[in-house]
Amino acid sequence: MEKWIYELILSVITVAGTIIALVQTRQQMRLSNKQALFEKRLNTYMFVKGLMELCNSNKAHFREYRDDVCLSNTIIFCFLTNNSYLKELGDAINNSSDDNYRVKLLKKLEEIKSTATRIELIFRGKKRFFCSEFVSDYGEVLWRMYQYQIVCDKIEEEGHKRKLELENLCGIYREPNYRKDVYDAMNKLVESYYKLEKVEDKIRKQIVLKYEVLKYNIFGGKL
Repeated sequence: MEKWIYELILSVITVAGTIIALVQTRQQMRLSNKQALFEKRLNTYMFVKGLMELCNSNKAHFREYRDDVCLSNTIIFCFLTNNSYLKELGDAINNSSDDNYRVKLLKKLEEIKSTATRIELIFRGKKRFFCSEFVSDYGEVLWRMYQYQIVCDKIEEEGHKRKLELENLCGIYREPNYRKDVYDAMNKLVESYYKLEKVEDKIRKQIVLKYEVLKYNIFGGKL
């Protein structure tokens, strides 16, 4: 065989091998990206599902803020943070004057806001905005409840010092205004909960469909 023919064959084989390697690398990168997106969607959905369950279980308590001072604010707050992701916030509501707990609460609320933004980036379609709105509203309720507890603690403290009637202290510290803020935020949360409940299946299907694509790529055929 002529030497130049041999060298040409080797060159073709080398180029073909390089192309195959590039294609495989590209496919692997695409698969890795899909896997990462799948995991982000799954983890985010599980977080949102946890909030939905807490909201549904405790929304009956929201009416307690409607007409009078809510003495069970701390208890309801603990109910609304009763999962592994939010449970540490219970210490903040029980220590509303402690700056260290306040910082922890603010950080957690920022994480909730970030999650609401991330939902709009990793899910598709208009339904994702219902999900994002619900998470954002949930964080707003927790913040309003924390503010309200600061006022309630101040009223209790001043009541012991100044021996004033509860009604007078509530007027001085604008308790009805802060309570209304909590009640309004809770009503908005319930509205966004029902909106999300109607489209939850469609959001969840985005995770299932992505998982089917991953199975197809990994095993080389449709299952």
